[in-house]
Amino acid sequence: MEVELPSGYVADTESLPGAPDIKRVDTTKGDTNVVIYFDRITRSQIFLTICGHRTHRVVNTKAVPIVVYDYYNRQQSARKYC
Repeated sequence: MEVELPSGYVADTESLPGAPDIKRVDTTKGDTNVVIYFDRITRSQIFLTICGHRTHRVVNTKAVPIVVYDYYNRQQSARKYC
């Protein structure tokens, strides 16, 4: 799962999520993108909180994507803009 933070925000790396099915959590693009690796994803809902710090004031921010995909088969993916 990749979660892009809105413009002007960086991830709070100290508070990145942890759960039994989460294998690893990384940040990319200067901590503005959080990549979460799961051992498996079931049909049950998963709720994660990703905290961020505002580094700059940005006017007219746009929706940013959250993408869930199969690491080995990127054809299987879903994207939601928030």
